[in-house]
Amino acid sequence: DNPCISNFNTIIFVVSNTGDEELPQPMEDYLVKLKIRNKKYLVCVLGNYFGLDNYCGCKKIVFKILDALKWTKVSDISLDSLPKLDMANLEKWIDSLSEGDLV
Repeated sequence: DNPCISNFNTIIFVVSNTGDEELPQPMEDYLVKLKIRNKKYLVCVLGNYFGLDNYCGCKKIVFKILDALKWTKVSDISLDSLPKLDMANLEKWIDSLSEGDLV
């Protein structure tokens, strides 16, 4: 899909890590084709990070693409999703976000 995001101030990207810091190709294609500038964004990366405490995942690619468009990063997180989604850390991240950052 190619959703129109022009009516939104803040965008949340949820991406899965398909390899060593690799985005799924459709997501990378979507981001590279973006022309909209000066939005706020959050990134949630899903993957298997067990034992990889300093692993940044594919969100570094998202940062690079959106920073070039002068977007402002509000927050990011990498969550274990195998064998199941780390709901405790997801809820903690959501609770840490202030409403003012998202407007």
